Amino acid sequence: MASRPADSSASDPTEPSSTSTPTKTMAAQRQGYWAHVFDRSTFGTRGEVWVPLQLLAMALVFFPLPDWLVADKLGLPLSFCPSYSVREGAFVAGVPLLVLSVYLGLAAFNDLAGSFSPFPKPRADGGLKTGGVYRFVRHPMYAAAVLLSTAVACVTCSTARLVAAGAMVVIHDAKARVEERHLREMFGARYLSYMKKVKRFVPLLY
Repeated sequence: MASRPADSSASDPTEPSSTSTPTKTMAAQRQGYWAHVFDRSTFGTRGEVWVPLQLLAMALVFFPLPDWLVADKLGLPLSFCPSYSVREGAFVAGVPLLVLSVYLGLAAFNDLAGSFSPFPKPRADGGLKTGGVYRFVRHPMYAAAVLLSTAVACVTCSTARLVAAGAMVVIHDAKARVEERHLREMFGARYLSYMKKVKRFVPLLY
């Protein structure tokens, strides 16, 4: 995810209001998205390689490595919960994380409206989004993906899923850094100011 539509809640008085242009219809949004994805003129310049890496890591969360590979070849325990009490605690922690991840992902997608992109390079027709859930973290959709994978690992106590969740953290953090480089180039001081105020994934921490 890269581009962000202009937001009326941003502090920059020169930023256009969300009511200054007609709201895109869902059909127009979908048409613009697919036109962006399959735009051959920009192919290879948008960081496309990150998309299959994300999909592979997420696939390993829901379809983990087989037990024989985890236990016999890697020498890891199948479960990272050594006792029933730990398993119960992991489940209790995982459920709210799952709910939060779904909410955060949907809210971020809604805030992006017609400017969503799977690539780290921003869309040319997108503006800077600093309102909505973007007030709390700079990359809420990435944070949602990491939370989801962590929640699934906790609920299942699966070592293989926990490893996949770790891969999700590494991949999304690296992709976010690439995206932020493009956003600094596009928005300059405005994005630098936003970076100083809002953390990447975890409010107040990181």
